[in-house]
Amino acid sequence: MAQTVPEDRLDLEPELVAFLEKGHSFLYRMSPALSATAAENELKWRELLGGEERDIVKREIGGATVVLRGDPQSREVALTFDDGPCGSDGRGNGTAAMLDLLKKERVRGTFFLIGDCAMAYPGLVRRIAAEGHAIGNHTKSHARMKGLEHLSDAAIAEEVEAGENQILYALGTDEPLTLFRCPYGSGAKSARVNSILAANGFYNVFWTIDTQDWKTHNSNTTTRRVLQSPNLSGGIVLMHDRVPGSVTATKKVIDSLRQRGYRFVTVPQLLGVDNESSARVAYREAAGLYMSGDKGRAIAQFLQLASTTGESVLADDALHHAWLIAMELGESERAAKIRDIIVSRHPRSLYVARQLRLAGPASESEPAKGE
Repeated sequence: MAQTVPEDRLDLEPELVAFLEKGHSFLYRMSPALSATAAENELKWRELLGGEERDIVKREIGGATVVLRGDPQSREVALTFDDGPCGSDGRGNGTAAMLDLLKKERVRGTFFLIGDCAMAYPGLVRRIAAEGHAIGNHTKSHARMKGLEHLSDAAIAEEVEAGENQILYALGTDEPLTLFRCPYGSGAKSARVNSILAANGFYNVFWTIDTQDWKTHNSNTTTRRVLQSPNLSGGIVLMHDRVPGSVTATKKVIDSLRQRGYRFVTVPQLLGVDNESSARVAYREAAGLYMSGDKGRAIAQFLQLASTTGESVLADDALHHAWLIAMELGESERAAKIRDIIVSRHPRSLYVARQLRLAGPASESEPAKGE
């Protein structure tokens, strides 16, 4: 069953490439029921994976979009980290330690960086970007420790523009940033502040859950404030990578929310303005679960993805993988149910029929009802 990964998909992460090379190929790519050419399939893929505006809670203030929350009906959470980057304190705290954790857990976050700190730790800024996290502007100096609304228009513009320039210099790019967060949240509702942000093309990102980790330095308190919040769905969590206890709290939050069926996205993914949608994040996470040996959770993740993406080629792909894994685990009844769903979606597809036949039927008995 093993198939070579198509050349135009070799830009994928290593764990997803390995997953595909084990035989979990893209079902839709050769399906005549869906597309006549590989080029059309690729267009369908790109259309599915992002760019569409998402349902979010937002306000238009001073010409700028102030983001208050993602879609409250979703099972998505954006973890955000302010005031970095920073060095290690020698006790497992700091930006590098947070990045180590997020990499291990296959979670991508959003880092709102202070320009002066970016200039002090350019290597960490580049690592944040290289590992797929989103980056936002948090002013040059944390708005001189008062907040933007206390500054003159000229001083606000200086903090915003200089902060962006410093971060871009550290990144070694001139591609503009799109995310901004007001220090202390001060100025988030100010038309005067937002008019300057609008002129610079920023989304002004607020939050739904303030952990106040900077105040308590207590991982249990930080974790509890996230897990007990009524604003988790589509939530934006405010944390600080420089604060003692935040790395430990982040690990606890990730473990607990995953058990509840949440998935973690960056703020651009939450907004639908990134070139990688939350659907692809979930797809990659499911592949990663499979490669790590957690095949039961991988099936559950693929089935959840199929149910949330509706009648789409990505949903077909997710169902195909769930079926193959169920077959591998010897869960014949479950595999039969998934197989019947696949066949019912594409009853006239010769390719689908051939793939299922090559893999072997889940059951030769009476077809199971839909799952």
